[in-house]
Amino acid sequence: RMFLFNMFKSKPELRKDFPCPDLFKGVLGRVGFMFFGARGIKVRIHQDMDFSNVILTQFYGRKRVVLVAPKYSDLLYKLPYNTHSLVDLDNPDYEKYPGLRYIEAYECILEHGDSVYMPSGYWHFITYLDGGFSVSYRKMAKSLRAKIQGVLSLCVYMPYDKLMNRLLGDLWLVRKEHLAEIKANKAIQKIKQSYDKQ
Repeated sequence: RMFLFNMFKSKPELRKDFPCPDLFKGVLGRVGFMFFGARGIKVRIHQDMDFSNVILTQFYGRKRVVLVAPKYSDLLYKLPYNTHSLVDLDNPDYEKYPGLRYIEAYECILEHGDSVYMPSGYWHFITYLDGGFSVSYRKMAKSLRAKIQGVLSLCVYMPYDKLMNRLLGDLWLVRKEHLAEIKANKAIQKIKQSYDKQ
């Protein structure tokens, strides 16, 4: 799989073939990213590091996209200091990750010419149903909170995570998984308490 390929840096003339939608014109609108993948490739569930809004358009082959709102982050066992989770939405392990029972998701199949809008902070899990490619454009999040979250993610959390990964290796991952489990259990308890009140 090849991802975040800045097509206009290598081939500026492609701007004519893949114009930025008016809705996404702005600071980031001059950067179009291409994503290539072979049939069967899966992209683990994640949030985009910069917390931008994204529009993804499929140009060849089919791609399955599953979107989950950011309010379910704890129930997805989001790893601390990162923007991804280890859960597999195709084969959910409800024993290991009971929080998955409480999430809701949207699913679509993108074919040639189809686009999907992914709001800032939305989780996405992608499967290449065929070999193919797509193009994405980004637009900065409107809310100040999301902008700050994106800056912290890129400039503080991810560098810290990489450093700790180098220093502690697998022990760091075990620690993060434990913290994600604690957060998920708290979120499950909140949901159960709200059911009890009803």
